[in-house]
Order: sequence, then C-alpha cells, then structure tokens
Amino acid sequence: MENYNSILSAVSDQILNLLSGLHSYRSPYAKTIGSPDELIQELTQKSSLQTGAASAALALPQGGLGLVTLAPEIILVLRLQGKLVKDIAALYGKEHQVTSELMAYCLFNDKTSFFRNVLKDAGARVLIRPMAWNFLKEATYQIAKGLIKGKKFPKPKNGFWLPIFGSLLSGGYSFLETRNVASRAQKLFSKDIISVQSDEPWAEETA
Repeated sequence: MENYNSILSAVSDQILNLLSGLHSYRSPYAKTIGSPDELIQELTQKSSLQTGAASAALALPQGGLGLVTLAPEIILVLRLQGKLVKDIAALYGKEHQVTSELMAYCLFNDKTSFFRNVLKDAGARVLIRPMAWNFLKEATYQIAKGLIKGKKFPKPKNGFWLPIFGSLLSGGYSFLETRNVASRAQKLFSKDIISVQSDEPWAEETA
C-alpha cells in the first residue's frame, strides 16, 4: 500500500508538472495552406510507434524494478502524446491556444468526467472554461489512480514468456491510446476555440 500511495502521488504530481511544462515546448510545425490531414496521419503514426515502443520496453522489468519504472513509463508516454497534441494544434495555427485545460482534455477525456463542465462542443465551435487549480489537481489525482489501476503491479514470475506478453500488451495499449489522443486533438483544433468565463452558462454562448 505504501508503494501504491507513493507511486500515485508521484504520478499525480508529475502529470500536473507535465501539463504546465509542455507550454515550453515549441512545435517545429506551422499552419498548413491546405488540409493537414496527411501530415497529421504521419505524425500520429510516428508518435504511436514511439509511445508503443517506450511503454513495451519500460513494462518489461518485473518485481521491484517494475514498480520503479511504472511512473516513468506513464509520464514518458504522456509527454510524447502531449507534444503530438501541440504539433497538431500548430498545423491548425492554434498552438498558442493550447492551455492546460485543452491539453488535459486531449490526453484524458476518455478517463474522467471532469471535463463535462469545462469544455463544450458547439458544432463549428468549442467553448472552453478556465479550470481552477484545485479542480485540475483533483482531476489529475483521479486520472493517476485510473492509469495506475490499469497497470498490474508486476510480481516475479518463473515463466519466460509472461513478462514479454505483458510488455507487448502495454505497448499495444499505448499505441492505440496515442491514436485516440491524436483523434481528439484533430477534432478539437479543427474548430474555432472560444474561451468563456467560468461562471457563464453554456446556453448564453450557444443561443
């Protein structure tokens, strides 16, 4: 339990640092003249292979070493996915609009219901409310619990193939999840993004 709590705290804190730290990343891409779909597909494939390989490699260690590599695996995959999100935003000319809220939405929308009151899809527009720090901190804590729960705490096994099989599963999951992140980012940044006040009803914006 102590190991679980320490890893949970570390992952939660590092997710918060990641969301703010990605602001320093500057995408090498710029807004395309035509549709960026083909380039986004290429970037998504490259990033998916990177996250899959990283996750598979870091999932190989067993026992105590497996616990040590758990947090770095999660954060490395999220960092690669976060850079992909900013690259996609840049191809739509909206890198400057990537806030912590939008980044968290792209990375974690399928893992929590926290974003229902933060972001609203209004057809050709997306309405976004600023998220209070305490709210974001609680969201990342719950997300960290879900991410860790999805990982089996490894125990030493005599079977040679079991760790390899688990590694391949972890890599495959990260590969597919990266593609999901890219899909959310593309759908989001292809629309107009409008910031609204935190206390402003959605209805007033969509009427």
